[in-house]
Amino acid sequence: MSLIRVWLPLVILLSIAVIFVFGLKNDPSYIPSVRIDKKAPGFSLQTLEQAINKSDDSKISPKNWEGKIWILNVFASWCVAWLIKTTLIKPRNG
Repeated sequence: MSLIRVWLPLVILLSIAVIFVFGLKNDPSYIPSVRIDKKAPGFSLQTLEQAINKSDDSKISPKNWEGKIWILNVFASWCVAWLIKTTLIKPRNG
């Protein structure tokens, strides 16, 4: 019984250490996606300003950003995760 009390925590700790070491070898910038290097599906959206003013200006579509990198982040404005992400994601002009 005392051998199990000694060896079991050691085996668990070593297992966790091995998983941690192999996890450090992974590339953190790699994000698997089936949409990378593919065209965005067709859609058109109004901006919030257009919806409030009921204007009929040109709508947002993937054609507006053709050849550029862009993120379409769809969340509700009251969602806490959306509020956090919008402060982290800033436009990158370059």
